[in-house]
Amino acid sequence: NQSHELGMGFTNASSSLKVVAYRNEISNMITSSQTLTTCAAGFFCYFNVDLARIEGVTVSGKHRWQNLDLRAAVDVLNPRDGVTGKLLSLRARQTASLGVDWRVATWQLAADLQHVGRRFDDAKNTTLLPAYTVMNLGAIYPISRDWRLSVRVDNATDQRYEQVGKYPAPGRAAYVGVSWQPAQ
Repeated sequence: NQSHELGMGFTNASSSLKVVAYRNEISNMITSSQTLTTCAAGFFCYFNVDLARIEGVTVSGKHRWQNLDLRAAVDVLNPRDGVTGKLLSLRARQTASLGVDWRVATWQLAADLQHVGRRFDDAKNTTLLPAYTVMNLGAIYPISRDWRLSVRVDNATDQRYEQVGKYPAPGRAAYVGVSWQPAQ
């Protein structure tokens, strides 16, 4: 296995930006597929890729503006089977995320968008899984010095998508919690 990475970054009091280019060569990489027809189980199976090559560039950044913390990242990659030249299964060529944290009085609010591009569910590149974008929301409110109330809504827009073929991801889900952490 070989990994090469070259990166550079910029940081000041309110912002940061990082660019990283990478190339990984992996021998006998284990991956999986829901639609693998040569699997004895007949459904979700693991298999080896003799040689995987994953090359890409990641650009990420953060910026603080007044009471907002903004963050974003984009990853563009070329995940290939080094023997067949096909794209590796379940690896999108593009992913992106965008997030914001906002402080309003004593509330901490958060919103995140995650985008995953199209990808194949199988090594032969015949079963295409569509791209999807999911929004998650959250809030934290300090009840007292040591106690916090947290609320989270995952997949707030109730997006229908599959991370792995034939397994739909959960729809909208809401969580409420109370946590205790003694102040120091």
